[in-house]
Amino acid sequence: MTELFFSCRLLSDIILNSKLATEGNMSTLDYIPGSNFLGIAASKLYTSNSEENYRIFHSDEVSFGDAITAVENAYSYVMPLSFYAEKSQSANPDGSYPTYLQHSMNKNNLKQVRQGYFNAKGILKKQVAKTFSLKSAQDAATRKAKDSQMFGIESLEEGQTFIFSVRFQNEEFVDLVTNALLGNQRVGKSRSAEFGQVQIKPITSPNLTGLVENKEDVIVFAQSNLCILDNHGNPSFQPSPEDLGVIGGAIDWSKSQIRTYSYSPWNGKRSSTSTQRDCIAMGSVIYIKGGKSTGNLQVGAYNSEGLGRILHNPNFLLEHGVQGNSDFLKIPPQNAGSNAKSNNNNTPLSTFLSKKKVQLEKDLELSKSVSNAVRSSNFKQKIPPSQWGSIRSLATNEPDGEKLYEKLFKENSTDRQQDGYLVKGVAAKRYWDKNRSRETLKSILTGNNNGGTKEVILSSQFVAKYAAEMAKKHKNSKNEK
Repeated sequence: MTELFFSCRLLSDIILNSKLATEGNMSTLDYIPGSNFLGIAASKLYTSNSEENYRIFHSDEVSFGDAITAVENAYSYVMPLSFYAEKSQSANPDGSYPTYLQHSMNKNNLKQVRQGYFNAKGILKKQVAKTFSLKSAQDAATRKAKDSQMFGIESLEEGQTFIFSVRFQNEEFVDLVTNALLGNQRVGKSRSAEFGQVQIKPITSPNLTGLVENKEDVIVFAQSNLCILDNHGNPSFQPSPEDLGVIGGAIDWSKSQIRTYSYSPWNGKRSSTSTQRDCIAMGSVIYIKGGKSTGNLQVGAYNSEGLGRILHNPNFLLEHGVQGNSDFLKIPPQNAGSNAKSNNNNTPLSTFLSKKKVQLEKDLELSKSVSNAVRSSNFKQKIPPSQWGSIRSLATNEPDGEKLYEKLFKENSTDRQQDGYLVKGVAAKRYWDKNRSRETLKSILTGNNNGGTKEVILSSQFVAKYAAEMAKKHKNSKNEK
């Protein structure tokens, strides 16, 4: 089996509703299900009912895993349900997080940790950043907002990085699927609006946790949701050791911790829901006494969408200290020893207002930068509004600053068709080749790239607003005459 890892950076907020409900405030998942990446590949490769398409998308030869939030740029794992902590716990002086394993602890007055993600080094990330937006339903007849039809949308906040993997049972599909995934893509709901833009890149060092071999007992960790089917094809919440890739032994339920999760995935092609799936939720831990691992770490149904991924005896579920102390998790340095008071007003409205304040402050700073740039702009060659409109259109449709720079300024002496908009064509010769207009614009735009590498990455928002203001400036100066 070949397993390749990819990073998925959010270029905008994305919506991944945890339920199919269409009324009330909608909450989002804190991970990206593998079905989204399967859909991206299928949209580009699924052109006919060929045997190749069946093998890639329906036979489990290719498995698209869930994307989990990165912790310090490394692959992370969802919090196991067998991790417990003291109710009045606090960080140790060395920053370690005093956690205990349910299947080996001998201690009272503990509570289940439940939330959070951590990497192979034990660095903990307590939660994934989310944002909240208020929207209004639209009246199709009047094209205005409907009265009393406000609703809230929770989404994953832009700028975060998630990591997922794709497993190949057959290497002949590696290049085909990889090429379909890479680049700027769209996932989740409201993709035609302002949500859903992501950028997928390959990574070579995900930094995975170790697995312990030849242990008398087998501890099974649900890395993703598990949909286990019994002999009659019905979902089961009581799998056998064989269902979990273990030979022999018996499940000790007193040392196991599972939660269940049911959902009906939405099929966009059919515009309807698929069969309900009853799953053992990710993070569940099943303790098998006397079994032996077969090395099969993908079990159950719907493997192509990332379900059924398990780990046998991962390092973080082994006792490292005394009295069941795992001695594994570490609080991130910026949170260690913090005495900050918790925010008791963590409501959807307060979250929305806080995010809105931050966004307004960013918009104000951007507007100031644009205003200063417009006032100081001194083009010796008159640039008409049509040119500024084209630049604005390119910036609006290309959020990636590096690609926007290429679309505007790239020069390719061997193939003029690949040159940027300001380099090729009649307009370039008429306006931008004269009086160093192109170099002047490049200097202005690369000086406002939000910390990017100069002359390589642009700020798409700055370029769009600057172009709009320059078009207004040209019209105003023309009217004054």
